[in-house]
Amino acid sequence: HLHPVAAEREREARLLELAGAVEQTVDGIAITDMAGITRYVNQAWAEMHGYEPHELIGKGILTYHTPEQYESVVNIALKQLHETGSFRGEVGHKRRDGTEFPTNMSASLIRGTEGKPEGMIGVARDISEAVRLNAELGQFANRLEHLLESSPTILYNGHLQDDGKFTVQDVSSSISRVIGYSREEALRPGWWFAHLHPKDREKALKAMNRILDQGDGEHEYRFQRANGEYIWVLDNIRVINQGSSQPIEVIGTWHNISDRKSIEEELYRYQSSLEELVKVRTNELAYARERAELANRAKSTFLANLSHEIRTPMSAIIGFSELARRRLTEPKAADYLNKIEIAGKHLLSIITNVLDLSKIESGGLELAHEAFSVREEVDSVFSLLAERASSKKINLVQEISATLPPSLVGDQLRVRQILVNLVDNAIKFSSDDTVVVRISSQTDDAKKVRVRLEVIDQGIGLTEEQQNRIFAPFMQANDSISRRFGGTGLGLSIVQRLAGLMGGTAGVFSKPNEGSTFWVVIMMDLPASSGLRSEEHTSELQSLAYLVC
Repeated sequence: HLHPVAAEREREARLLELAGAVEQTVDGIAITDMAGITRYVNQAWAEMHGYEPHELIGKGILTYHTPEQYESVVNIALKQLHETGSFRGEVGHKRRDGTEFPTNMSASLIRGTEGKPEGMIGVARDISEAVRLNAELGQFANRLEHLLESSPTILYNGHLQDDGKFTVQDVSSSISRVIGYSREEALRPGWWFAHLHPKDREKALKAMNRILDQGDGEHEYRFQRANGEYIWVLDNIRVINQGSSQPIEVIGTWHNISDRKSIEEELYRYQSSLEELVKVRTNELAYARERAELANRAKSTFLANLSHEIRTPMSAIIGFSELARRRLTEPKAADYLNKIEIAGKHLLSIITNVLDLSKIESGGLELAHEAFSVREEVDSVFSLLAERASSKKINLVQEISATLPPSLVGDQLRVRQILVNLVDNAIKFSSDDTVVVRISSQTDDAKKVRVRLEVIDQGIGLTEEQQNRIFAPFMQANDSISRRFGGTGLGLSIVQRLAGLMGGTAGVFSKPNEGSTFWVVIMMDLPASSGLRSEEHTSELQSLAYLVC
């Protein structure tokens, strides 16, 4: 046993250690006698109430509580403390400034050596912030409940058992408004599966297994409402627990998409109806197109036959007019016959163009395949039109690339026809100027040559709008040009269509009052044995002024 002095010192050391710990705690601690008079408070208790510790020594219980708090809680707590020796619960306190605050408080009796109560010790913690947060949480929960109640979406969570049965564990109150069931009904085992549409059950279970494998996803199915009606539901699911020892837990939402499904079905019916209407209309258009093509071929055949029938007597008229003119000596009669011959040739030219256009449109024009010289065709065209060019004081100039092969295979007559139409057109719309025929070529492969023909004049030119329609049949730049220069508007249309038959195309570059360049690109073949360069021309570009007036 320790000496009494040593024992007392040890007890004092333990008390000092205990006092240090008490001063460091965040909870308020107070000791009173059995009458409620304060004998000790730590710093936390004093600060909690707005005092310094020494100010509270000797103060009574009402220093810490309002009369209302004392009557409603403190008095009851003291009674329990005296009866049982302890108390634990929520007790209201007041600060020095009179403001009130809640605490979690526990109290015990302090007993002497003989077990007789000598005082009370209380420990209190200010829970103002916790109470405030709980109040806000309660308000948020109420708002959320109202939102869920008024929402068209049902929020749920559930378990998927090992046997594949899905059981709803909790569901938002909006279920009663959306599908007519109470929360209690929805929580019954097997409720969800029992109300699936029989035709959607297998598909819904497969979708559920797929979503469980993925971790989240959505699927659609029909679900029976409390009134027996089936609605379309969009089920959006997320797995939140997939432990091996516990049922699979999911959260999700059910959303009524019946309106959307109705719109989709209506759109599908409308689309099907529209597709059927388009199909019928397409057939009608195909039939109308076939009839139009038949009518067009019939028209072209008629025009071809009519042109042929007119050409024969017209040729006879021109021939006999020329014979009669040679035999006549009377000047006036000879002049009449000369005019008949000129008019007849003009009419014959128109008939020939109509006949060619009809053959092209009816598919009856067959291209020849023979070897000839494009240079010689240019010479022939210049010879043919020399007199007309001379009468208008126009120079005819040819610029032919030395790379143009001396001989190519194609339709000689149609190439000449293209050149005649373009050069004649240039002469018609020019005066006191030069008309240039430029020809170049490009070899595409060992057998094919791309030939480009250009006829350049310095005549009246064309606007952009006129260029867009100049190649249409029976079209000229405008009516005043037709009256001033004559013509039927068939020549350029025939040129473009002949170019198309020869694997190419035709076009024009022009500006008003600055002249025009009409160009044609056609595909021609190389003869079986042919060089790519002419031996007769050594320069890269051969220029020849055919006629200078």
